[in-house]
This record gives sequence, C-alpha cells and structure tokens, in this order.
Amino acid sequence: MLTRRAFAGAAAASAAGALARPSLAANPDVIIIGAGMAGIAAARAVMEAGRVPVLIEARGRIGGRTYTESHTFGFPHDHGAAWFEAVERNPLVPLARGLNFQLAPDPETVSVYIGGRPADAERYERIYRDAERRIDRAARNGGDVAVSVALQARDSLERLAFAQIGPLDAGVELHQLSALDYNRQADGGLLLPAAGMGAFVQSYGASLPVRLGVRAHRVDWSGPGVSVETSAGTLRAPAVIVTVPVGVLAAGDISFSPPLPADKQDAIAGLPMGSFNRIALRFERRVIDEKPFTALNALTRAGDAIYAMLRPFQREFAIVCVGGDHGRALEAKGPQAMIDFAIDALVEIYGGDLRRAVNGTHATRWGADVLTRGAYSAARPGHARKREALAAPLADRLFFAGEATDPKWAARVAGAWTSGQRAARESLAVLR
Repeated sequence: MLTRRAFAGAAAASAAGALARPSLAANPDVIIIGAGMAGIAAARAVMEAGRVPVLIEARGRIGGRTYTESHTFGFPHDHGAAWFEAVERNPLVPLARGLNFQLAPDPETVSVYIGGRPADAERYERIYRDAERRIDRAARNGGDVAVSVALQARDSLERLAFAQIGPLDAGVELHQLSALDYNRQADGGLLLPAAGMGAFVQSYGASLPVRLGVRAHRVDWSGPGVSVETSAGTLRAPAVIVTVPVGVLAAGDISFSPPLPADKQDAIAGLPMGSFNRIALRFERRVIDEKPFTALNALTRAGDAIYAMLRPFQREFAIVCVGGDHGRALEAKGPQAMIDFAIDALVEIYGGDLRRAVNGTHATRWGADVLTRGAYSAARPGHARKREALAAPLADRLFFAGEATDPKWAARVAGAWTSGQRAARESLAVLR
C-alpha cells in the first residue's frame, strides 16, 4: 500500500445507542465536547485518574469520523477511517489486540492504470518513493514550504503518484500542503481491523458516560470555571476539553466567550479540512480480476486520479476514493454523481460487464456533514506549527484535542487518541 491514510476496508458494526452506559454526574470535573476517538480517550484518562468527566456528543452515536455499519450491503462497511498506519509504533495496535480485534496485514498488491491501460507499476512505486525523499529534502532545506515546490509532474505516471500524496492522501492539492507537516507525520506498515475501525472505537468507548444527541452551542470560559450551553441545557465544570473537528471550529458552529485569541483563530484557519470520500460498490458476481485487497491507483481518461481497494476480504466489492479539488467538486454534485463517476472509472479498466454487475452502492460526503465539514485536517504551507498552537490550553481551563492538534499522527485515529490523552493530562494537572 502506498497511501498512508487511505480509508479502505470493511468491518462489523456495534450500535452506539444499544450500549449500556453509566449515569452522568451532576458536578463533573471535566466537560468533554465530542465523542470521537479524542473525546473517548480523554474521558477514559480522566476516569482512570479518579476524576469525573461528562462527555457530550451531537450525533446519536459515538465514534465521530469512525463509523461502521452493515445494513447497506449486508456485510460490514466502514464509512470513515479504517487502517492502522505506522503499525510498528501505532499506540492503538496493542489496544485493539487487547480488545481481541483481529488485524489483517496489507498484502501490498498494487495495480496501476493510466487511461484504462496498465502502466508500469514498478516505475510508479519508484516515483512514489523518490517523491517521499524529495518532500523530505524540501522540508529539511526549505522548511515550511508547499509540497509542490518538491513535486512537479512531468508525465501522467508522475501526476498519478503525486495525486496519491496530495488529494488522495492529505485531501488537498500539493500547493495547499505543507511539506514540513507532511514530512513529520508517522509512516510505516498498515493493518486493517477485520471487525472494523468503527467497531474498535465503539468498543473502546463502550463503558463511558456519554450524552448522545447533545450539541454544544457556546463555551463561556471567562472564569473561574467554564460553562457550556448545549441543546439540553447548561453544563458547568472547572475545565472543558474541546475535541470537535477543526472544520467545526472554523465554521463558528461553537461560539466562545470571550472569543478565542488571535493566535488560536489563526491556527484554526491554517489547518483546514481536506476533502476525501469513499464510494463503495458491491457486485453480484466476480467482475474484477484482481487479488483480494489489491490497491488500484489509476488516472482516468479525463485525467482524474483515484485510489481504490478491490475485493477486500475476498468480497466482490470495491471502494473507490476521491479527494482534493476533484473530490470536493464531485461531492458537491451529490451521491449519484459520485457513484456514476466511480463506476465509469472502473469500467474503463475492467469493462462494461462491471456496470451490469453492480447491485449495491454507497458514497460518503464528509464535507457536507455539518458535524465534520471535511475529512481531516491538512496544514497549509507556512502553518505546520499551528498544530501545536491549536493544542495549547487557554487560562488553565480550556483545552483542545483532536487529530488536528497532533503533529505526529495528524489526520489519523491515533492522532485523535494521543491528543485526547494529552488534553486529559493537562486538565488533570490543573485539577490537582
């Protein structure tokens, strides 16, 4: 597998609303806004320290941008994050194994096509590896420059490889991506939880006290404590941890009193949400002659780059991923346009019989989701250090977590977890 954050795979779901949860405290020590992995990790750390959290979540489930369901296709399917990346040092791998999740290794079977015709896969991989080295040099020599400074495509194969680094990995175009930020993030092997990332996150957060369907509207941190106005009333505590996606903060969906300082607002603006979506296709019979888990990297005849996972777990199934400017424009056209594009892209390669075999479809639209407003954060050139600025606490009572605040594991579930742990430690230090 070449892409480092590709959302691919299928999994078994666990219904969030069906989980038995302890009652909520009337006088919590910490209010945690958002029950994605960052909020779950923070809440667990606070509880393990003997303190009392209250975790609120606007959705009717926990998990945030990790979500697994099985009703669409009759077998499990992840809508969001699915891979454990850099598994040699990913802190979530031992947690998943401790919860008895089976982890399947990436077989690293790669298929490359340009305009519907097979391309040189070996040269493609050489281009990709060289591109990683060039980004590293640019980050070391030029600092916080755009990735496009290091990568300028000279032919279609380079264009495809570079798209896997920008739009189909970071969710933004190369000129919008900081080489320094990209370069300092963890990289390595990949594992896919057979039961699903969404199922793992729900299992990890199953015993936490959480109020579902409660939306935070306003955070008053004027002191000495913090009050949070929600759709279910006002909560008060000595400290608050905000874990919502940076896209929600940028949209002003939660107001702050007093307003967040200029450096915090600048950090939010410097870490916009990228566009990355998954278009899933089920087939009634085998129409793709590839090995299970084959990673398809293709440039269509119209010049649009895709990444796809083919036949995961030996199912007659494909997950076509789109991102960056093209993905954002396609998402704006709606689910059917996304599905039509994915089918057309695969038909170019595998023939018209594929179109006739489709008997189930689904397309995610994370940019249209007002609780995310995009897939994950990407640092603009010149803004890589804004992750640390976004993470910085305010007035010893307002704390921030989420993948956008973690420089090493940004855009990954591990980044949400490590940031939640860090924000919990910061809030606990103040409570002592």
